[in-house]
Amino acid sequence: YLNGDLIGTDQTASGRSLVMGGTLFFNRLSYSTSSSYIFGGELFQFTIFSDVLSPSSIKTMADVGLCSDPSWLPESESRILRWEDILSKSRSGNIREVAVEISEVCRGFSKLHEDLAAAVGQLKETEVQLGTTQERIQTVESQLNSTREELESSKQNFTEVSELLGETTERLQTTEKTLQTTEERLQTTEKNLEAVTAELNKTEATLETVASLLNTTEEELEAETARHNKTEELLETCSATLTDSEGRLRDARTFQNISRWDVLLTAPYYNRVFSEELFQQLTSSWDMLKKFVGVNMTDGVVQHFRNHHREPVCDAFDLDMLLDFVGVEWTIGMVNHFKETHEDAACANNTES
Repeated sequence: YLNGDLIGTDQTASGRSLVMGGTLFFNRLSYSTSSSYIFGGELFQFTIFSDVLSPSSIKTMADVGLCSDPSWLPESESRILRWEDILSKSRSGNIREVAVEISEVCRGFSKLHEDLAAAVGQLKETEVQLGTTQERIQTVESQLNSTREELESSKQNFTEVSELLGETTERLQTTEKTLQTTEERLQTTEKNLEAVTAELNKTEATLETVASLLNTTEEELEAETARHNKTEELLETCSATLTDSEGRLRDARTFQNISRWDVLLTAPYYNRVFSEELFQQLTSSWDMLKKFVGVNMTDGVVQHFRNHHREPVCDAFDLDMLLDFVGVEWTIGMVNHFKETHEDAACANNTES
């Protein structure tokens, strides 16, 4: 892959494998000390994965550039050689570290990635809570169904007792008619009546207990329903936050929303009092562009301004500076710019800067 695009493929020969327990060299071939095999470039975020990266992951790293962090990738867990591990190893030869300035855009990427990861974690936690709440609701519904069955059974018992009471009343009336003829039968009937009355009282007490349990179960169901609705609201809020974070991340990855006023969001101006000095600094930077009227604005020209005119300090002339203008048609304004801004003599008055 080159700049995130596939430019060729190859296949390892059958039976080939890495030998374990050896030494990995980054600056030269392990079997040669010749200067012809010395590596003369720069390495950044060098990483070896145990899994094949997807084309989308490779494209993401290329698009983000120096802001890229392998820990963001879906395959991050398969890193077997990490850049931070390489930096901690011993070194030999002419090797030096080069400081890389992390831009506000990169910090924004990191912040958005952290916010997105936090939102995803909160969403997963909410989903787990929702699953638990649904299980509890199912349990309460099962208990409610069981209570309803018990209530139906109690109602049936009450009906049977009522019928028995009616039969007993009829027997009592019959017994009253024969009271004068047999007192023993009356006593027996009174005992039966007392037993039936006791059973009725017991059944009524049971019915009251079941009714109380039903009311308690309904209250618990209402409480669980309220908690369920609150959990759904939290889930919707997390989803909205995630959607907003994704939109901000997409906006940060493009330049479509950048206007000429976004320069005021940069470090020299943002959250600072707009003083006369800042105003002069801003206007002098734009006045400098008058000398470039008619010049094709290439990446090299823009890079020149970024490298040598970031702050109002002297920048002595260097032949390497002209590499930024390869392919640009020279004008008299450009020549005057170099004479006024990058002349060695002009820098002599700004040594303190």
